[in-house]
Amino acid sequence: FIGSVVFISIWIPRAAVATAFALLVAVFTLQFCNTLVYERLRNFLVFNDVGAADRRVMWQAGWDMFKASPWLGLGLGTFMFNFREFVLDKSFYISYAHNCYLQIAAETGIIGLVSFLLILAVFFFQGIQRLIFSPKTFSWYLLLASIASLTGYCIQMGVETILYSLDLGLLFWLMMGFGMAVMNSIKAEKA
Repeated sequence: FIGSVVFISIWIPRAAVATAFALLVAVFTLQFCNTLVYERLRNFLVFNDVGAADRRVMWQAGWDMFKASPWLGLGLGTFMFNFREFVLDKSFYISYAHNCYLQIAAETGIIGLVSFLLILAVFFFQGIQRLIFSPKTFSWYLLLASIASLTGYCIQMGVETILYSLDLGLLFWLMMGFGMAVMNSIKAEKA
């Protein structure tokens, strides 16, 4: 969410002002928050809780899977099947990687990961290019929202496997397709 808001704030100055104001309010009201909320926000970038410790184990297993077959991976959809073989603590429960990029690399290797990243790079490059060189029409704002949502997705994919959830994965590809359609619309408007 924060990544999406920051991206929008780059393009819309009023949103930047509103974001700064909301951040100030959050900082000043943090002391009045519930203890659980306070601790979670205070440790936002500190990985010292149980979930972070679990992620370290999962990420290490994912990295070891990737190293076992770096070019082609171990096979699409086989992360959980191979997890027990690569996890150091054999009593650890079978899990996803909790990092989409690492899971894609472990399952499809460098070739699969680079292909996925190229799709993202082309989308962001073309989308930002349209944002820079197009007037601020309704389509422009739709494109901004689409790119901002995918920015948030790409950040979240670093700590969670949201592409492996059917509904969230579908929403990701739907937003990308929507963004591409809006880019074509903007191109047609300019012509």
